[in-house]
Amino acid sequence: MSSSLLISALVPLGLGYASSLPTRQRIDTFMSYINKPIRHPPSWVFAAFSAIFYLIIGYSSFIVANDLLTQDDPEKVRAGRIGLSLYWIQVLISLGFVPMFFGLKRIDLAMLIMGVVSVVSLSTMICFFIVQWLAGLLMLLFCAWTAFATYYTFRLWTLNRGEDFSNIPYDNSHSREGYLTLDTDEEDHAREGGDSLDIERGSGADNNVAPRLIDNTTSR
Repeated sequence: MSSSLLISALVPLGLGYASSLPTRQRIDTFMSYINKPIRHPPSWVFAAFSAIFYLIIGYSSFIVANDLLTQDDPEKVRAGRIGLSLYWIQVLISLGFVPMFFGLKRIDLAMLIMGVVSVVSLSTMICFFIVQWLAGLLMLLFCAWTAFATYYTFRLWTLNRGEDFSNIPYDNSHSREGYLTLDTDEEDHAREGGDSLDIERGSGADNNVAPRLIDNTTSR
């Protein structure tokens, strides 16, 4: 049982890690160039939470699979089989998020991927709850995470519509970390509150990098 539990937990984590390898060196640079809400979590938060939740849903799948070995209730057996199928579908779909976002730089399609994952994970959660309440509860936590990730990706998409990131130089010497952007409403609100702000246009090769917000209080 211990080996099965280990495999169940590590397989989704390993797949997620493998899917991020081709674009691993691009994450910080790309995130430093795109427009972001003024309040946004650092990149490492998403990586850490993704790893944690891969382990969590792996454990939830183990609970359901282990329960099916001795389960006599036809309804629970059916729910468990459907739930496990949906579980692997959501895992496989989620593997496309990082390559789509950081590799192809398609925030819109990455948002769509995360939205589909949210819907499938919700269906998985319902099936898991029928089989084992703990497995369903663990999936509920994952659903909350995917909902937040979908919303945050949507915010990034709205702030970067029409931007051309094809000429971003992927090396640390061109990183613009620390430059944040606001949408119009947020910018107006910040100015009304008396915040000391400057708007600066990025110096990309095609000069199409969107305006970025700098908090002067941090540079004095």
